[in-house]
Amino acid sequence: MSCEQVPEMEDLAVSDEAPTRRCLTGAEILAAEDRGFQDNWVPTPEWMGPGAGVYVLTPSGEDRERYERQQKTRRVQKGRRKVERREMNLDELRERLMVDFTCDENGQRLFNVASKEDTRETIRLLRKKAAAPVGRIGDRVIELMGWSDADLEDMVGNSESGQS
Repeated sequence: MSCEQVPEMEDLAVSDEAPTRRCLTGAEILAAEDRGFQDNWVPTPEWMGPGAGVYVLTPSGEDRERYERQQKTRRVQKGRRKVERREMNLDELRERLMVDFTCDENGQRLFNVASKEDTRETIRLLRKKAAAPVGRIGDRVIELMGWSDADLEDMVGNSESGQS
């Protein structure tokens, strides 16, 4: 059965006809321009008034993996066995996302950090800025990462994998 012949259940309830669909090829998926930013505007009127804001670059799968790999693993005692508990350091997460993904109208990153020290200093300075706009920007990147609330809970340390 091809993609075009598989209607969704809710589509069947409305019509006896299958909706028009086109199944993408692997080449089409790989060629798709999906890392845009023009639709990712975040208003920040707290910084320079009405109309002020920033664009947010759409993260790639590699970006998401990089952030998820930043989870810390530590061994903890649970009853009579040791388990690995993974935790992501969510301190400064929104600020780190802001440094990595904010850009201008041309897609150029707003923060040019050349070293870990530059990144840490920029994050330190952003932590002193108003929480609301930083939060909105970080939340938009989190949404674009595809992270759900459950994903964030797991990254904070609610997931355990048994190890003896």
